[in-house]
Amino acid sequence: MQLGTDAEFEVIAKAIRQAMESGRIPPVVTDVLLTLDNDHVGDPAAFLMVLLKDDISDEAFESLDLFDLSEIVWETGTERFPFVSVRLNHEQEEAAQEEIRFRRSVKSTGASA
Repeated sequence: MQLGTDAEFEVIAKAIRQAMESGRIPPVVTDVLLTLDNDHVGDPAAFLMVLLKDDISDEAFESLDLFDLSEIVWETGTERFPFVSVRLNHEQEEAAQEEIRFRRSVKSTGASA
């Protein structure tokens, strides 16, 4: 697939959304954050942050098939390599708050780009 990033994003996001709605991605997954960028060597990549319910059981976590999420990305025809990582919802909320604090602290120091 050689689409512009916006169109490619929509194709991959739609496939993930449909997999969530159909149950292919289990309900312990509350969301998938998708970023299209290049990996550390400059190759096209799809970065997926899988957000899980905070109260996920060990059994549910162990049965989670992250490889299937990569397959969903590949099935779209993209040439981007999928990188999948996992966070609990509260971890994502904490990371988002930390990013906000960092932005405020940089702004409050008067630092300029």
